[in-house]
Amino acid sequence: GDRPVTDYTVEKNADRRADYLRLTTQLLIDDLTGVAAQWAPATGAYRAEFLAEPQLAVQSMMRGIGALSSGELAGERMAVAFETKDQEDEHSCFSDNTTNDVLNNLVGIRGVYLGELAGISGPSPSELVAAMNPELDAELRAQLTQSVDLASGFPATFEVMIAAPEGDAANQAMLDAIVSIEDQGVMIAAAAAALGLEISIEV
Repeated sequence: GDRPVTDYTVEKNADRRADYLRLTTQLLIDDLTGVAAQWAPATGAYRAEFLAEPQLAVQSMMRGIGALSSGELAGERMAVAFETKDQEDEHSCFSDNTTNDVLNNLVGIRGVYLGELAGISGPSPSELVAAMNPELDAELRAQLTQSVDLASGFPATFEVMIAAPEGDAANQAMLDAIVSIEDQGVMIAAAAAALGLEISIEV
């Protein structure tokens, strides 16, 4: 978090730290470049496979955002650390970036459901669900926004919130977010069912 630039230039082990930073940055670039290539409009192999079966594609989208909501984000990434109060259980315990990770995960989930992604056009899962069950779609959209708003309003960093005692405002803010994200996962499963798709959601 707070290393000065001199730790990478003149301090002891500066060369090793700088090499590590360059290597890990290049690895990240390589990984992201590989993913982008798989989704390239004209040549992306995974894109072609994904679009070949529209119903399976929608099912994969709903399963992905549902599983990320309940089992992964609300469960493994938040509830475990909330219950143990152990910083080692924090999702990004080394970078202390978990608060931002949680928010960005939620923004991404909402973006997939609403189709609010740069360069994307066509019907969203939300539109498909609205055609079958407009009330459920409206409730799910509201739930997604509530989760984003709760994470946007976290009163402290993740490690401070999990360490806060029961009844403290920071503790309650974390609990409210966990419950909201679990609820949205259940609602995503219900939305998938409205489309005739069966997905498994762990809560």
